[in-house]
Amino acid sequence: MDLKGRSFLKLLDFTPEEIMYLVDLAQDLKEKRKKGIRGNSLKDKNIALIFEKPSTRTRCSFTIGAQEEGALATYLAGSELQLGEKESIEDTARVLGRMFDGIEYRGFDHSYVEELAKHSGVPVWNGLTDQWHPTQPLAMMLTLKEHFGYLKGLKVVYLGDGRNNVANSLMVACAKVGIDVAISAPKQLWPETWLVETCEKLAKEAGSTVTVSDKLDVVEGADMLYTDVWYSMGEERKEQERIRLAVPYQINSALMARTGKDTTIFSHCLPANKGKEVTVMASGMGMPSIGIYSYELFSQYGVEQIIRIGSAGAYTDKLKVLDVVLADAVWSESTYGQAQSLDMKNWQYPSEELNRQIKDTALKMNKKLVSGPIHSSDVFYHEADANDVLRKMVDEEGLLCVEMESFALFHNAEVLGRNAACLLTISDSLVTGEELDADARATAFAEMVELALEAAIAV
Repeated sequence: MDLKGRSFLKLLDFTPEEIMYLVDLAQDLKEKRKKGIRGNSLKDKNIALIFEKPSTRTRCSFTIGAQEEGALATYLAGSELQLGEKESIEDTARVLGRMFDGIEYRGFDHSYVEELAKHSGVPVWNGLTDQWHPTQPLAMMLTLKEHFGYLKGLKVVYLGDGRNNVANSLMVACAKVGIDVAISAPKQLWPETWLVETCEKLAKEAGSTVTVSDKLDVVEGADMLYTDVWYSMGEERKEQERIRLAVPYQINSALMARTGKDTTIFSHCLPANKGKEVTVMASGMGMPSIGIYSYELFSQYGVEQIIRIGSAGAYTDKLKVLDVVLADAVWSESTYGQAQSLDMKNWQYPSEELNRQIKDTALKMNKKLVSGPIHSSDVFYHEADANDVLRKMVDEEGLLCVEMESFALFHNAEVLGRNAACLLTISDSLVTGEELDADARATAFAEMVELALEAAIAV
């Protein structure tokens, strides 16, 4: 296949066969590089690398790619050019086209890269614009092919900001080559209607599907979960709004488990904001740990609500192993509140709004939910005398079960004006002695996790 002289601006410009040729070529060049084989297809060529937006991976990959095929790459920062200001894009394109054999552009307005290609007279490659990032899905498809050996029939789910340049390009790429693709995002961040309709037509021709949803159940059966930052360069002022919208679509261990496959891989185009788009969101055991994590999430990362999920021991024979409990109050002998803010209370409470949403979600999902007061303990093993006092309190207050974190979480939420809730799965009974074994614990909490995720989206 001969693509000589063609510009690479967006994947809509290329046929499925041409896209697969590029993926196969990349795989071949990568294998040769491992063996120390260098090419000369760009020998004595000069390549201009224009970067209005800085980058680590894009700059390095274009530079190394050019050099290892025999070309000389010249980096041109946006601040060093008069692009679109003192000099028109058309004039800049003509000047660069006389000196260079090819131009890479990474910047903001997609019309800039189109104008460079139109007037330079040399091939132009899009390293990223606000609308498209075509090299990113090429790398994704190469990764999929290396892991699974094929592409057609696989399923990729993109989560988060579904209308950004990576999501746009990924949707086109998958639709063209026969990969089922789903975008899971809040409706405010869905891709444009015309693009979805275009990709649906492309997917129909390729025998695949395109799905756009605000639900998380689209991850079922996925071979790859993919995400990107929730706000791009130049959109920092939208950070808090985007976090509020996108945090339910965060990729974590619970969401990976919902794919139903142990072969699912995770991908992020990088750089990532760790703790935002992707995290396992686990804290260590006990109130000091959840106290630190929840306080930082509330105060430093703009998180508005936290739903704690975990295991608990039943205090009553009315609760059976695997029952799901929603805390509507928590009692504790802990001094966490006193130490943190001189709060002497022994009772803390969840967000009424969040609890109501969890109950409504459980009803819609037809899931059984038990609600009531619980015990949040600082101590895992009590001595006999202390245990007697505790049992009296349990009986008097009707405490349903015991765990070790929600008291500190609810306290922090109250202090910082945020929302918190606690969902627990009964893993053992302190009355009957029934308990889950280690293997059962690894898979038994899926119902609680699903309920928490669906409720978080609905808030």
